[in-house]
Amino acid sequence: MTPTVRSILQDVHSMNPIMKRLIFCSFLVAYNITFSDSEQTGIILEADETVYDDNKSTVTMKGNATMKGTNLTLQAEEVLWNRKTSMVFANGNVMLGLDDFRLLASSLTLDFSNGTFSAYKIRTGYYPWTIDAEDITSNNMQYSFSNAQVMHENHERFSPNLMIERLEFDKNSSSLSGKGVGIKIGDTFIGKLPEITKNLNNFSSRYELLGGQQNPLGWYGGLRIDLQGATPMQFELQSLYYLDRGLYLSPNFQYLSPNANNSKWFNLNINLAAIRDSGVRGLDYRGQEIKKNRGLARIASSSKWDDNWKFNFSANPQTDSEFYRDFERENFLNYQWIDNFAELVYDGDILTASLLSDWQVNEYESQIEKKPKLQILLGPKVSWNSNFHETIKLEYAKRNDLDNFGELLNKSESIDLSLKSQGVYKVGKGFIYSPALTYKRQDYMLGSHDSPVREFSEVSNEIKFLLVADQAYSFPMYEGMMDHFSTFSLKHNHVHQIRSRNDNSIPSIEGNFLNPNIEHMNLFDFSDYDDLSPYEVLRFSWSNSFIGAYEKNIFHEFAALKLEQDIWTDKSSEFMPDPHFLGSISLSPFPSMEIEYTKKIKTSNGITAAEFMSLYLRDGWNHEFIISNISIPSIGSNLSFYTKSQISLKTALALNVRYDPENHNFSYWSGDLHITKPVGWEWVFSLSKYQGSRKEDNLSWGLRANIFSF
Repeated sequence: MTPTVRSILQDVHSMNPIMKRLIFCSFLVAYNITFSDSEQTGIILEADETVYDDNKSTVTMKGNATMKGTNLTLQAEEVLWNRKTSMVFANGNVMLGLDDFRLLASSLTLDFSNGTFSAYKIRTGYYPWTIDAEDITSNNMQYSFSNAQVMHENHERFSPNLMIERLEFDKNSSSLSGKGVGIKIGDTFIGKLPEITKNLNNFSSRYELLGGQQNPLGWYGGLRIDLQGATPMQFELQSLYYLDRGLYLSPNFQYLSPNANNSKWFNLNINLAAIRDSGVRGLDYRGQEIKKNRGLARIASSSKWDDNWKFNFSANPQTDSEFYRDFERENFLNYQWIDNFAELVYDGDILTASLLSDWQVNEYESQIEKKPKLQILLGPKVSWNSNFHETIKLEYAKRNDLDNFGELLNKSESIDLSLKSQGVYKVGKGFIYSPALTYKRQDYMLGSHDSPVREFSEVSNEIKFLLVADQAYSFPMYEGMMDHFSTFSLKHNHVHQIRSRNDNSIPSIEGNFLNPNIEHMNLFDFSDYDDLSPYEVLRFSWSNSFIGAYEKNIFHEFAALKLEQDIWTDKSSEFMPDPHFLGSISLSPFPSMEIEYTKKIKTSNGITAAEFMSLYLRDGWNHEFIISNISIPSIGSNLSFYTKSQISLKTALALNVRYDPENHNFSYWSGDLHITKPVGWEWVFSLSKYQGSRKEDNLSWGLRANIFSF
């Protein structure tokens, strides 16, 4: 039975889905056919009637004729094979299969000796696209179509399609060219396109039509062009015209290192946006007038030059504090507090060095500048005793504290030297004892002869007990053995101030800020802490991890539990906060499911200091569900919910909701409905609502239409 076009395309669907660009590149997967004599003898022939002519060295097959080779399947009503000339002639409902390539034709001629072929009245494609052509010829991996029509498999009345008089594809150079190109929507001719000349290793294109209404910006419409392909570069241009505000342009460029590995890479992202805003702009959050020319830039780069050297850069200048709220609402939450910095890092075996500079780019954002900050870390390295290792850390920082008007509030220049010696002893089965001694000196250079100096010492002792156990587990999808790692720890740190000079004049620029986790307790880890003072802490912790394999040789952490409790702290300390309890648990019975919960409690009064919760579910690519809650009483709380569901093959729904428990309202919600009908188009209907936040109490809607690019 001759396969239907639909079945052929469904077979093709199993191939790599990345090629939703120029569907003509279906012939990228076409193979050059070359059979040796030995291979020819291995060909299987099937037919209702088979006639062998030894004098002419021919084989004639009629009725459901089939030829099967190593990478070849040929079916037709009639097939003639001349074994002497290596020519094959097929007529009537021809189907040619070359590994993952399929071709339907009325007739076909194939040369076994060099792999060339030609066919008449053909249909081929790459799911979900099809190509109908008058004929095709192939020679030395060069393919030529005559009078080709390119369309979706399920072509509908308003589906886009292309008509091309002559289409040439050279697989050797990945070059594509077309002459006499016209575009149609359904059966309606739209117009001629320029001659196609394209290298498939370069960019392909995708176009989106945008429109809608967004308060307070008003009605808008525009176009988004996305260029991407096999190269590591991507380019996107969004152009929108707001009836009440003006023309908004946003070009974005991205470069990602091809074949990036752990030893070397270079990545770059540049996102720009600009508008000459002729509408009512209002005031920024400082009460300052917003100027007419508005825009932003996001520039981020990360690179690794070799095994040791790295460089990172980030700059996010904006003309005003309200630009994201007005024109980039989908990015507003992600770009409220973005550092602007450049950092050079050397990471060796026992030597790590970093040179950092960060600065105030936007005047309306308060900033602690470090221009520069140098850190050198040497160690850990064994020196005087095989059980002990020593680490040295040297830091230099020049800092400026700027307010949201760019005014200098405070400045300082300091050198911080830390020395740490830590030992590790096995004192019994499962028990490990770790003593440590730390010395820290802070020198401040404030322009006076009697500049502040502080020196601290720390004595630390920790005892750990490790248990490891194996146990069998069984879940609906898999079973096996699970490793349970359980660690008990009791740690005591005592920090003493050896001496100080003029420390009351140290400017308080950076200190012990709010920490949603349990506080640091190692003196060595404190950096740029201007309010450092003596402290003493006794802390207990218990951690558990359950690790097993959900598939062969693929390990997964099914569950984890960690409890930490400050048993005692020195109440006379002005630096270390009151004792806290921190508990966290995570459950992941399947890779597609993860539950996490963390809570921090002030033990003196039982009041919650911080609480975090998240639930993540994902069913392949069809369904996704995420719910999370962040609550810090001193700051606020936020409950967010996100879900996406592939309702059908052509319909998907996404919903995003944020709830404010303090004000008992939904501060934000949005919904997106994706529809891919009529075929060849993708429609996105969006609706969003902001409530209770400054300048955002409004209801907005939008419409995006994407025509699949050829």
